Amino acid sequence: MQELAATALDRLGGVDIVVNNAGAARTHLGGISSIPDEEWLHALDVNYLSTIRVAHALLPALRPPARAARSSTSPRWRR
Repeated sequence: MQELAATALDRLGGVDIVVNNAGAARTHLGGISSIPDEEWLHALDVNYLSTIRVAHALLPALRPPARAARSSTSPRWRR
């Protein structure tokens, strides 16, 4: 993530906005009790920690607060 952030900053000359939008889940027909720990850890890594990693890499580079913005979203899951 740090390399990606550095490349973006180098090519773009700065950051005005950071939008985090990540989400993933696998179907488990057996319900919540059938989800192994590895799946929970994967979901946390993709859905939560990826947002933290992007913020950590890019927030220090956001332009002055009057012009900067940050948004975090997640997909809405339906059956």
